Amino acid sequence: MKNLDALLADSFRFYRGHFRQLLNISVLFFLPVRSLHYVLDAFGYLPDSLLVYGLIVHRVKGSIAYVLISVLTMAGSFLAALLFLAAQNAYIEAAWRRQAMSSLGAYAKAWGLLRDYLRLFLVVNGKILLWSLCFVLPGCYFAFLYSLSYPAFFVDGKKGMAALEASSTAVRKHWRSYLLYGVVFIVLIALLYKLGDFLLANLLGVNEEGELRILPTIGELSFYVYSLNLLIFTTVFFNLFYKELRSN
Repeated sequence: MKNLDALLADSFRFYRGHFRQLLNISVLFFLPVRSLHYVLDAFGYLPDSLLVYGLIVHRVKGSIAYVLISVLTMAGSFLAALLFLAAQNAYIEAAWRRQAMSSLGAYAKAWGLLRDYLRLFLVVNGKILLWSLCFVLPGCYFAFLYSLSYPAFFVDGKKGMAALEASSTAVRKHWRSYLLYGVVFIVLIALLYKLGDFLLANLLGVNEEGELRILPTIGELSFYVYSLNLLIFTTVFFNLFYKELRSN
């Protein structure tokens, strides 16, 4: 099996070679979601404030509508995030197979996968939650065991329990390498995330409340795009890692 340096190099090489297309897919997700965020914020319909307002001040006329809008917004945001992740994975897998795919084509493919992807998400997190209700350690163990279920879904087309079984098999077979490489990679990504946050804050300036003094909207958007690219690179790495574990 390849060492961590080789996996990182292969992941970065793929990411660099397909950066423009991956960024286009991100923009197609980013623009409508952020635009909706600003519209809702302007009218006071953001979920984080509306749920509290609607549930506590329940006697205020129209608060039920506010709560409903808030719930629908959160549900829509959740499904949009799943669609974005599915589109990224669909394009990554097509690119590895040297198949041409446009940004809109990636979302079209993702739309067809969305129902099975949502079902897998609910199964994985439901099983982890149920095991966590017993004790914390079983929940952590199964979270580790099922952590490659999504790569198994997108790379091999495994659905439902078959994806969980494929993940369990790959992780059990190479658990030492997977644990070591996974921990090192996650720490690396966390450091890059904090570095980006630190550099952005120092370049644009931060006031006493921790808010950017200069161009706060541009600063927020820049960090949002930076975070999305870290997420994309993480997806590329773990898909490639799953392929490596599966083939050895």
